Amino acid sequence: MTSKYSKQDLYDVSGLVAVVTGGGSGLGLIIARTLEANGAKVYITGRNEEKLKEAIKLAQHGNLIPIPGSTTSQADLQRAVDTITSETGYIDLLINNAGQTTFDSSPNARPKPTPESTAAEVRDYYFNYRPASLWTSTLETNVAAVFTTSMAFLELLAEGNKRRAAGKPSSQIVAIGSVGGLTRHTDSFIYNASKAAVHHLMKNLGTHFVPFDVRCNVIAPGWFPTDMTVPVTKMWEHTGGVMPKTLVPAQRMGAEEEMAGTVLYLASKAGGYCNGAVQLVDGGFLANHAGTF
Repeated sequence: MTSKYSKQDLYDVSGLVAVVTGGGSGLGLIIARTLEANGAKVYITGRNEEKLKEAIKLAQHGNLIPIPGSTTSQADLQRAVDTITSETGYIDLLINNAGQTTFDSSPNARPKPTPESTAAEVRDYYFNYRPASLWTSTLETNVAAVFTTSMAFLELLAEGNKRRAAGKPSSQIVAIGSVGGLTRHTDSFIYNASKAAVHHLMKNLGTHFVPFDVRCNVIAPGWFPTDMTVPVTKMWEHTGGVMPKTLVPAQRMGAEEEMAGTVLYLASKAGGYCNGAVQLVDGGFLANHAGTF
């Protein structure tokens, strides 16, 4: 018999039905595997069907279910909703993870402007060299798609509340924001703006979804090893991954277990009183840049 203070009871997510967008790689895969390893049934969506197929091979209990599709496609979202409606009829948790970066990974990419650059050089880089379509597609994926995905699954989340045992936390949407959305220190301008928008969007939806008992929270990570942070990883290869304390007090990127633990906290009874929260997992990045956000 476990007590109400035991980890088995506090962090229990067994039996949950969850959806993780962008669940085939990166943070989405870590989150999906964490939930599935602890007894949840997890639907993972993503544009890359091959990555989804590889991801489900990592399931511990055979409960990672792939649904190929993009969060920017209303037809794909509706197909995912229809599939889950026919199979379970409800969900308990939606993780809005799918996103994109504005980092220039093209061959022979131009260096970014520095504090010593002239106004003409800064203008040329951001106005002429980087296409406007990049900024709009980032905002579409990182903000608009989070909104439409949340709305797409609202009925299934509300249905989850009707089927859940008494004493269990209410349905929830968790968006993956970023420490970038809380700082003005870095020069990832549009990416940072998109994540700041997501943070506010979740607070906004958290208020408007009160009638349906659907909570909305945010995880704001710092740097974790993913496809999106490869350039940062390479930057510190020569130090064995040790980062300057002036940059990140923890002097390293985040570990998978640290993201996994944060997800379990929010998804379980332990985080059941959270609504409108922005949970930082950044190794102290913001603490080191106080007054810049």
